[in-house]
Amino acid sequence: MADKPLGTSTLEVQRTLDAVWRIESARIIATLAKVTGDVGLTLGITRTLAMS
Repeated sequence: MADKPLGTSTLEVQRTLDAVWRIESARIIATLAKVTGDVGLTLGITRTLAMS
């Protein structure tokens, strides 16, 4: 079983990832839309990422 770094709990990690997503999601969505040229595809990708 792997050791947890500095007592980091799963809940703390989830909260951190949620905070990063809230801060950066607009930039991620805009970049994906620019790269793919398809807003619908981009929203589908980001929904999938948010659910995983």
